Amino acid sequence: MTAVSLLCIAILRVYSSISFVVASTEADKTTDCITTVVGVVDTGLCVSGHRDHSMQNTVMNPQPPSLCLDDDDCLACLSLCLVDSHDARSLSGEEKTHHVTDRKQPRLKEGLPDCTRYSSWNRLRYTTARVLQFIELCRANTQRVNYKRTKKSALKDPDWKRTNKKLKTRQKIRVELEETLEVRPVSAELIRKAEDLFMRTVQEESFPNEVESIKDGKSFTRNSRLKQLSIECAERALRVRSRINAAEQLSTPSKNPMILDRNHHTVKLWIIAMHRTRHHTGVEATVNECRQHYWILRLRPVTRTLFPQCLHCRIRAAIPPHPRTGDLPAFRLAHHQRPFTYTGVDYFRPLTVTVGRSQQKRYVAVFTCLTVRTIHLEIATSLSTDSVIMNLRRMKARRGQPAQIWSDNGTNLRGADNELRQAMDRATSSPSSLGQQAA
Repeated sequence: MTAVSLLCIAILRVYSSISFVVASTEADKTTDCITTVVGVVDTGLCVSGHRDHSMQNTVMNPQPPSLCLDDDDCLACLSLCLVDSHDARSLSGEEKTHHVTDRKQPRLKEGLPDCTRYSSWNRLRYTTARVLQFIELCRANTQRVNYKRTKKSALKDPDWKRTNKKLKTRQKIRVELEETLEVRPVSAELIRKAEDLFMRTVQEESFPNEVESIKDGKSFTRNSRLKQLSIECAERALRVRSRINAAEQLSTPSKNPMILDRNHHTVKLWIIAMHRTRHHTGVEATVNECRQHYWILRLRPVTRTLFPQCLHCRIRAAIPPHPRTGDLPAFRLAHHQRPFTYTGVDYFRPLTVTVGRSQQKRYVAVFTCLTVRTIHLEIATSLSTDSVIMNLRRMKARRGQPAQIWSDNGTNLRGADNELRQAMDRATSSPSSLGQQAA
């Protein structure tokens, strides 16, 4: 006769996953042997199911007394076999594996989007708020009361009657569906809730030991970054204790701000968002705005490092490159030449002078040496071509004949150039005419 295994396992509380294996062994035909294998983690239970009184904070085994054996009988008759759940495949196939998982409190990070995949704080916060809105809608649908309609509804079913019987055959009914898409806006409360969830996640990831110490009522270790601060746990978050708690008109986040780590990606996204909210102000203005909401460790250095990531500030602070200057012309480098060998001429502002009882305008012709930058001034009575030629003759009488004269495209200057070229052409074409004019 084959022995039949009886499984009697009762555990009220465990702290980790437990694998239970009940193995049936072939014993003597005249003897029925009960084999119970119990793997217990962090409990005070002995093999027989009795409580070990030498251990504290243990759980009593609720096994019935009729199935409990003495300690000697257990050691003699019962065979213990602790088999891991991963090694269950190597067994004969008659064994059964039972998995018991402790329901721990889920971490916030597991239910929130990955912040490292976002480059904008507003987009990350809005996406999380949409998820929270979807959860609220699902909860509202599950809590909706279903009822049976017993009265006529002219809006949904105008042909309904109490005496209508259920049709045995299906009838094809043409229904015109109106596609309507209703987009519900995200409320400010959901956005604030999403921000609060992310900031609490930052604390769980940045200060795990400090959070456990606060929950257990212990002090921080010596190497803790929060050792020098006065920290308290309020509204499910670590907050810095301030001296303005007597201000009743202020909220708790304003009086005791949450403490955050500057190296977290979520905190960096939030600092950049505050910088853009303040219309790309400087470091000090951004730091002042951030301190009104949260207490961030070493806020000013991290703000300076995040400023180069702002494209708007990089474009505004960029210095345009200076173009490469060209080489100086040859007449600017004409050394060992007398002044005004290479000359430039131009006119500037009219001057009002009094001639008798009338007011007349006079202009000033500026002749400058292109090599040594000396100047020569001449008074011009008008802006005519004749006035330009007369000023040029007076300048040559004082400074000598220039080799080249440079000017802009003024009308009077272009006219003087044409007059001089025509005179030079006539002189070179017929030298006799030039002698007659000289005589």
